[in-house]
Amino acid sequence: GVVEELAGIRSELRAIGININQVTRHFNGTVHDNKRVLLAHQALEQYRKVEAKVSLLLSLISQLAKEW
Repeated sequence: GVVEELAGIRSELRAIGININQVTRHFNGTVHDNKRVLLAHQALEQYRKVEAKVSLLLSLISQLAKEW
């Protein structure tokens, strides 16, 4: 149940973090403005995923706190 869901969120956050690192590496490695804009949008998309996962995580923690 909840433990598995928490473990899944952890895995997803780790994968998103790897994606952000890759986008950042590419962003810092290019001098082309158009490419940098595209990469910035990709990073923003990844951070939005983080926001969604953190919201889910906080919701689960809140539910667990109510049970205790």
